[in-house]
Amino acid sequence: MTTVRACAVTVATWMATSWSLPVLAAGLRYPVTQVAPKFRALAAERPACVAVARLPALPPEPDERATAAEITVLLALQATRTAADVAAIRAEVGDIVPLLLTRAGVRPREAPATVALLRRALLDLDATLFRHKLAILRPRPHQQDARVRPAIAVPRHPAYPSGHGGEARLIARLLAALLPARGADLLAYAAQVGWRREQAGVHFASDTAAGRVLGDAVADLYLSGDACARHWADPARGEWPQTPTKP
Repeated sequence: MTTVRACAVTVATWMATSWSLPVLAAGLRYPVTQVAPKFRALAAERPACVAVARLPALPPEPDERATAAEITVLLALQATRTAADVAAIRAEVGDIVPLLLTRAGVRPREAPATVALLRRALLDLDATLFRHKLAILRPRPHQQDARVRPAIAVPRHPAYPSGHGGEARLIARLLAALLPARGADLLAYAAQVGWRREQAGVHFASDTAAGRVLGDAVADLYLSGDACARHWADPARGEWPQTPTKP
């Protein structure tokens, strides 16, 4: 998989410098009327612990030429997509909190404060993500090139930034702080969740990268130790007493 991705990126890099690279229609936007009401409602949510002024600026949305190069990468991934890949992609559709909890070996009933922390942070992230999505309105890959064939039903909201990529990164960061021994595996898994949305044909790599920026920013705020963060994080930490460090 890594080799395929590296080759695809190499092709895209070459194509980006080629005079023959197709340029997409300028000004193409995701139709606001196609955004599902529940996602519009998320954009209107007021975050509990996240102040917009404390969040980093997102990388700029790629222009038409860069997007065309990204489509080349997606088509290369699509050409190598297997039935096993599609099964993994479909297993990650929807709520990803249970997926990360299972990966961490956490039973929700035994860690209610941990689950409450994850859910509260996720609400703050989603409110932030969807404000960006509805402000930028980047179309999905298949809306920009009909050769892209998504492996799953495409969510009814714009592409940039990636919700799954950002959510997986946030949840993995918070669980890694509570369970350091699981941290490396959780962060690697979160990266795979984001990448598989590209393999599925529903996101560009730049969507995933932007989602990760927001996921990290919200995780940093919830791990910062301010009053709002402590309200949610301290009870969760109490469920996972740290193993004493050996002298």
